[in-house]
Amino acid sequence: MAQGKDDEVKPLLSYRGHSRLEAGDLDSHRTLTDPLYGLSRPKRRAACTAIITTEMFERLAFYGLTANLVLFLNGDPFTWLSYEAANTLLIFLGITYMCSVLGGWIADTMLGRFKTILISFIIYICGTVLLILVGCASWEYSKDKLDHTFLVTLCGGKQKCPLSTAAPIGPLGATTSTNGTTMGMVTLEPDIPDCARQHYCGKVILPALFLIAVGTGAIRSNLSPFGADQVKYEGPEVMRMFFNWFYWAINVGSFIAIGAVVCIQQNLNFFYGYLITGIALVMSTLVFVFGRMFYLSKKTYG
Repeated sequence: MAQGKDDEVKPLLSYRGHSRLEAGDLDSHRTLTDPLYGLSRPKRRAACTAIITTEMFERLAFYGLTANLVLFLNGDPFTWLSYEAANTLLIFLGITYMCSVLGGWIADTMLGRFKTILISFIIYICGTVLLILVGCASWEYSKDKLDHTFLVTLCGGKQKCPLSTAAPIGPLGATTSTNGTTMGMVTLEPDIPDCARQHYCGKVILPALFLIAVGTGAIRSNLSPFGADQVKYEGPEVMRMFFNWFYWAINVGSFIAIGAVVCIQQNLNFFYGYLITGIALVMSTLVFVFGRMFYLSKKTYG
């Protein structure tokens, strides 16, 4: 008998005094009409609905946080160089994929999928809260560039370059000497002194992005298999239907993020945009936890 069929358990719901579905009893009680299978059809549908809704809100949060990240870091008051902001985004995406592998391994060998996803959501929320605070600081700066106490408190003072070290920029990337004469066409981004090459507020932004990458990576590798566990024995047609709805949820969440949240960030301010993503992430976590009473979970292999 395949091991995957032998270690299905019913961890939370009890039926007629049974708190768990014993592995040896699975074969004789895994028909869809037998209540000892673990979940009735409405409860299995509720479990799948909770997982699909969780995915939609999580994707809304992820793309709402990352779609405009380079623009956010390029703008005031952070003014990161364009290639530094782009590199930060690419490294962030790389970490998410590495954490997907790590999160899947932890779920399969140590914690199980439910606990791994829940812990990942907590980490994800912590990182998002930090980014919301940074967005609030930038909003305060945009309202009054002379009084930005919260920005200084959160990120520290911004290092200023002595006037003698600044490299004036001529038209189309030409650099000029200190006496105003053009020295020739060089690059669009001339040499910038070390005092200007700083990731302002990086001590908050980079840890925030790392926490978000860890959280979303582990969720990505575990949420869809966890959903598949709920319909594992209902046949390929039900499995196909579940994943159709699951990927529709991804597209809906992404569409809302790109179509609405990004517009708010660009035309209003980043604080409100990031606040919406934070609310979406909290909603995703609450829906996932609420569905716990319906979930069918698997034992770990570790």
